[in-house]
Amino acid sequence: MTFLDNVTRGGQTWAHHMRMVKQVTRVMMLSSMGVGFLFFGLKMSKQPKEDLQAAYYYTRATLPLAPDKMQVDSKFWCAVSQKCCQNEKTVVNTKTLIKICRERAFLLLDKGVITLKESGYVSIGTFALFALFFGIRGLLTKKKTHLQGVRFEKSWKVRLKMACLFKKSDITLGTIPLVKDSETKHMLICGTTGAGKTNALRQLMKQIRRRGDRAIIVDTTGDFVSKFFRKEKDILFNPYDARSERWHPWCECSKDYDYEHLVNSLIPKNDHHYDDFFPEAGRAVILASLMKYKKEEETDIEKLVQDLLRKSIYEIYEDLKQTDARIYVDPQGEKTTVSIRATIANCIRHFTVLKNTSSPFSIRDWVLSKKGTDEWLFLACQTSQRKALNSLMSVWFSIALNAIKQRSPNESNKKIWLIIDELHALQKLEYLEESLAELRKYGGAIVLATQNVAQLDKIYGHHGARIILDQCGTKVSFRQSDAEIAKRMSSFFGQREFRETQEGLSYGAHEMRDGVNLSSVERTRATISPTQIMNLPDLEAFIKLPGNWPAIKSRFKYFKQKSIAESYIENEECKGLDWV
Repeated sequence: MTFLDNVTRGGQTWAHHMRMVKQVTRVMMLSSMGVGFLFFGLKMSKQPKEDLQAAYYYTRATLPLAPDKMQVDSKFWCAVSQKCCQNEKTVVNTKTLIKICRERAFLLLDKGVITLKESGYVSIGTFALFALFFGIRGLLTKKKTHLQGVRFEKSWKVRLKMACLFKKSDITLGTIPLVKDSETKHMLICGTTGAGKTNALRQLMKQIRRRGDRAIIVDTTGDFVSKFFRKEKDILFNPYDARSERWHPWCECSKDYDYEHLVNSLIPKNDHHYDDFFPEAGRAVILASLMKYKKEEETDIEKLVQDLLRKSIYEIYEDLKQTDARIYVDPQGEKTTVSIRATIANCIRHFTVLKNTSSPFSIRDWVLSKKGTDEWLFLACQTSQRKALNSLMSVWFSIALNAIKQRSPNESNKKIWLIIDELHALQKLEYLEESLAELRKYGGAIVLATQNVAQLDKIYGHHGARIILDQCGTKVSFRQSDAEIAKRMSSFFGQREFRETQEGLSYGAHEMRDGVNLSSVERTRATISPTQIMNLPDLEAFIKLPGNWPAIKSRFKYFKQKSIAESYIENEECKGLDWV
């Protein structure tokens, strides 16, 4: 029974389809033939009247039962024989009439044959035009009509629109240029391992260097150092690297609040924990110690670290008893003090790798310098050094963020880029959320790259991660492996509402019951579905530009560039540090 049902269903639908084809073909053929005949009639009607009359009289005269003499129109006879008469009709010998009209009649016949061929071509062309018209009409019937929401467009259409509106930037992401002057609206790049995230950053950095902008690069693998670090021009921060600049915290602080910013970066607030007492105590003690050294005009970072790590609680209390931090190191609260000491030790130990220097390099001064150079600052480490330098890199980057906010708004046209690959590899950047909202007016352009947004939830909390994602105007999504992550990435591109035509086929025992029903339905769908994100090939990404621009799919070329420097040169002074 199932097989017979399939045969019946297939036969009925095929028969109905063929009847519809027959109807449409008949309409096209009759219409095209009608146009051809109309063309033939119009063109033949423009022939000389005498030729038409000659053909008429010639046809009558050559009929088998034609009389010996025939009446013809006097004006016609006067025109063809040059013999005129006054009467309306003239009687002419049939043989004479045939002789005089033959040439004109055959000439008209030749013209008629040529015109008939032309009419055939016109009919064929008309048939093709009808077929094209019906085909386009059928496509438009099936095409979805966009009503509102975010469109998905071909990349060439977006490029053309940008060019026409003069909105095309000289910075591109694969095949798509950024919107002009949108760099300071910041950028987020997400993608699973091997999808093309770092390759996109390399291409972006190459364009930044070509443009001549300054940049601060957070490199947690050493890859960017090997590809872009110029020994004679750029600055490198990695205490384990022999090329690194010397640094201590006092060179970044000219005001009391600068010390607070620095300490807050070293020990960031954790929104996951309701009890912030011990981190707050650690911040207070380190802040008081830094300011005490400043007051005494000491910049001995090694001594500071040893004091906080090695001195007894009584000695620390004596050092800080004139500060607000004394309540946290009071020897009478022995259990609490021990926990606070552990918090301090866990944070200040990251300064152990720093060495004393009389000529430190100030990140703050470098950012605020008005030199028109294209120097880059690399905050780098090797993968094995991340744990040791995590806090220091966060402090350095936070100093840069706060320094940019001290620039004059008049310098906003001098862009400075801040690029972080593997954002999830760093501890919480205390001032990142507020800086994303404020840096635009100072010419700061932040580019964040991470594997997935869930890693940001883990570090910054759900609300903090949402703030970061919201402030990134340009979003680039490479392939994601997890369905939930892909769903969140899909939400970045919004939804679209469209109208589509549904086709329904009905059939019955009689032809009168056969028919096709077309109905219009409005639907709402994700502009980019999670499945599309999960199935992206390597080096391809969906991009959402800031503002009312459609979503686009961009293709990146594999970036090949020779290394111009060593990714890491070991610093002999740091060989004895075995806690890394």
